[in-house]
Amino acid sequence: SSGNTFTAGTLDLKVDGQDDPGAYFTVEDVKPGDSDSVTITLSNVGSVTGEAYIHIVLVTDDENGLTEPEQELDDDETDGELDENLDITITVDEQQIATGKLADIVCHNYLIDELAGETSIDVTISWSVSSDVGNIIQSDKCVFNIVFSLEQA
Repeated sequence: SSGNTFTAGTLDLKVDGQDDPGAYFTVEDVKPGDSDSVTITLSNVGSVTGEAYIHIVLVTDDENGLTEPEQELDDDETDGELDENLDITITVDEQQIATGKLADIVCHNYLIDELAGETSIDVTISWSVSSDVGNIIQSDKCVFNIVFSLEQA
C-alpha cells in the first residue's frame, strides 16, 4: 500500500475577516444616558470545530484629572470611576454571554459558542452609562482590549 497520508485539520479565527481588526470603540465625551453597540463577526475559516471565547482586559482606568464637580464629590486622583459605571452586555443571537459593569466582567474568559469549520457567528457588544450616574465619571478614561480566541472543541 503506497501513498497513505494523514493531514491535520486547522483552526483559524478571523474577526470581521481580519486577524487583528483594531479598536471597535473609540468614544469621546461619554456622559450619563449615552449608549451604543457594535456587532462583530467571528469566522472559523479552518476545518476543525472550535469553541469561541471572548476575554476583556482592562488596560487603564484613569481619573484623567479632576473637574470641580468631581472634587465636590470627594473624588480622589487615583483610579477613575468610568469602568465602574459603564454597563456592558455581550450577546449572541439575543442570548446574553456576559453582562455587568466593565470593572466586573474584565479578566474572565466567556464561552461564546461552538464554531464549526467554515462558519461564522455574530457577537454584539452593547454599552451604556446610566442617566443617574452624575458627575463622578467626568474626564475619566478607561482603555480595554477585546481578545477573541478559538480553541479546539
